Amino acid sequence: YGYRVDRVENWLGLAVRDPAAEAITPNSGVWLPVDAKSKAALQRLADLYKARTARRAELDKVNAQFDQIEHDQDRIRQNLAAVPSNDALHGRLVRSLEALEGRIDALHHAAEQAKTAVDRAQQELETAILQFTL
Repeated sequence: YGYRVDRVENWLGLAVRDPAAEAITPNSGVWLPVDAKSKAALQRLADLYKARTARRAELDKVNAQFDQIEHDQDRIRQNLAAVPSNDALHGRLVRSLEALEGRIDALHHAAEQAKTAVDRAQQELETAILQFTL
């Protein structure tokens, strides 16, 4: 029924963990011998997959920070609407919004770097898969 990433992941996880240099094909229970070269190639794919997963987690973390800042901005704007402009609290709230804007600028840069890292890791994985032979 087509290519699925989880099938590849399960296969890689099973293919590289056996200490007797044998691997299980996915969903079969049939043992296939794997030589050192093949095991190294499978390990490289597994490492690239883990690296891509780690880069995606970093990007998700940055996106979660964006979501938190957006939530904080909404809360501060609601508070600003309820506080008179000549109140000291109003000034603190405005400074808080300005600080959040500074964080957003820094996060934009971090998001660009994280996205570039994800794209690079994805490309490395795809290239390795295309070049993979046993």
